[in-house]
Amino acid sequence: MLDLDSLTVRQREAVTHGNGPLLVIAGPGSGKTRTLTWRAAHLVEQGLASPSSILAVTFTRKAAREMRERLRVLVPDGVDEMFIGTFHSFCFRMLRSEVDALQLGYKPESLSVCPPDDAVRLIQQIIQDRKLALKRWPPELIMERIQAAKHQLRTPEDFVRVPGAMMEEVVAFLYQQYEATLRGRNAVDFGDLLLLAVELLEQDPEILWFYQQLFTHVLVDELQDTNRAQYELLKLLVGEHHNITGVGSPTQAIYGWRGADVRIMLEDFLKDMPDTHLVVLDQNFRSTKTILAAAKCIAAPLGDLHLEEELWTDNQEGAPIAVVTCMTDRDEALFVAREVQRLMEQEQVDLSEMAVLYRTRTQGRLMEQVFMHLGVPYSRVG
Repeated sequence: MLDLDSLTVRQREAVTHGNGPLLVIAGPGSGKTRTLTWRAAHLVEQGLASPSSILAVTFTRKAAREMRERLRVLVPDGVDEMFIGTFHSFCFRMLRSEVDALQLGYKPESLSVCPPDDAVRLIQQIIQDRKLALKRWPPELIMERIQAAKHQLRTPEDFVRVPGAMMEEVVAFLYQQYEATLRGRNAVDFGDLLLLAVELLEQDPEILWFYQQLFTHVLVDELQDTNRAQYELLKLLVGEHHNITGVGSPTQAIYGWRGADVRIMLEDFLKDMPDTHLVVLDQNFRSTKTILAAAKCIAAPLGDLHLEEELWTDNQEGAPIAVVTCMTDRDEALFVAREVQRLMEQEQVDLSEMAVLYRTRTQGRLMEQVFMHLGVPYSRVG
């Protein structure tokens, strides 16, 4: 039996919501993963959904693993029947079963996914084979344009928006050649997984009906990072029942460069499902009051972009934030290493409680050199 008393009032409101669309605006550190996993467990416990009828999609395999492990504690007998995974893993599994319905010549049983680095090399080979200049048509840039088009569900046939525009015409040609080459290898790339899944559900009513009946409740983590293809996939899956739970934080939308659009969460979701029940989680459990105040200052310019109420916390005030200016990158690395030593020796802070964040690999290598020189133990995380 789930102990709902361990949840906050607003977390409990979201967890116990019945059928119909639910949007949870969850600020940083407000327990969004906890709320999402408890909601899945509550649906099963109350008989609103069988474990096999729950589809929970995330953006990373790490997040999927975390959700699965949390649910294993809450629903030990049912978690293995749920589909908990990334958008791409769900689409790949569906395409492996159904892609021949598109009549594009794919062999489902041996369908493979082309890794991003291999895809760029393939584009480079196509550019060279067509006697185009690599300097003028950089493969990485062409791949970015192709993937951006797929995130918007644009195929080679509708890529050109202005006939005669040289850039669009050439990219559309390379896009078409790239797709033909992939198909000849019985392969798809990550963008194809979403685009083809949407095409499949749109073109085959019988397959669409099957998946709508199979998954009667869809739960989505990090909804603010959804792109157009992912959102259209979700709309198709919940088209008959609208049993969708979206959890996200608009102020943490950082993936615009890969097609994510926060307006999908703030505008499209509410417009397409006007009966949505909205819950805002505004209590932060993770940070000190000082950290929260700093975060609010940074988010302030977003204005009316987000629906989040002002986050608050019962945590301590916490240490003040120190901003230090260093003359060179080596000075910076020395300051960080010596501050680690000071915290360890003077304030008895354990090394396992400290983390160093950096922007570039070059900074990381320099940090390593200085840490080794000063004899400060560390482990580097990719």
